[in-house]
Amino acid sequence: MERRDYIQKQIDQLTKALANLLKRLLNTPSQGDALFSEVRDSLFSEHLDIDKILSQNSLELINFLEKEYQLTNEQLAPLADILYLLAQKTVDPQLSKTIYLKALVLFNFLEQNESTFSMDRHFKIEQCKSMLR
Repeated sequence: MERRDYIQKQIDQLTKALANLLKRLLNTPSQGDALFSEVRDSLFSEHLDIDKILSQNSLELINFLEKEYQLTNEQLAPLADILYLLAQKTVDPQLSKTIYLKALVLFNFLEQNESTFSMDRHFKIEQCKSMLR
């Protein structure tokens, strides 16, 4: 029981951290490597390992996030948004494509597994596809 409470507390903290980071990304004009470093330092060093996320095979990404970090669809959605915004602001074209690909995987998964259609998510899926061509 204590283990379950601890895990739930960690998941709640991660959800709050994702929401705060998403808010900061939406309000920041900074771009490029400085932004990538800021995101890595603020969120990913404490809760998630962005290098591990970006190095995952696209087919295994969802499984990895669910098993390694116990993320639910509720947490995958803001993570996808963060990756999408980060890809938009990343200067390195190869890194940007890698991030767009991971965001696309998450958005597609959510599109298939959520009961509610999201026009915003559909738009982001199309934008990711466009950037990966």
